[in-house]
Amino acid sequence: MTGASIIRSAELPLQNVKSISDTSLTAYFRLTRLADSESYCLNTSSSILGIGWALFDSAQDDTNQQLTMVKIKSDVRRDGLKEEDCIELGRNYLEQHAQSGLDIKLMASNRDIHFSIRPEDVQNFLKSVDNVATDNKSSSGE
Repeated sequence: MTGASIIRSAELPLQNVKSISDTSLTAYFRLTRLADSESYCLNTSSSILGIGWALFDSAQDDTNQQLTMVKIKSDVRRDGLKEEDCIELGRNYLEQHAQSGLDIKLMASNRDIHFSIRPEDVQNFLKSVDNVATDNKSSSGE
């Protein structure tokens, strides 16, 4: 992506993770800016050990609002399946959940994973996005 800027958070400490014991999950926030467009994403990476599978295909929040999910990749390995997905979240959605945090459910035909992200992690990501925007304006002389 020529001319794109990407802001990525550190790996997020997931709270209240509820899943089948053979499944592990990590997540981080990512913002991609290209010209006048912005794409906010909660990237998730799940690993399923052994012969299990999931192929997560949808996500929703604690109000049962469907969230747009984009499959980044699925990789079948000897030790199991690894999936990477992007749950698209707009800036407004993140701002609305900055005080309460996020409660997300990833869904597949044979399993779900529930997890929460703390309010301070949402707030810290939004602050880092704003700081980069402020730094860019300062350095361009605006």
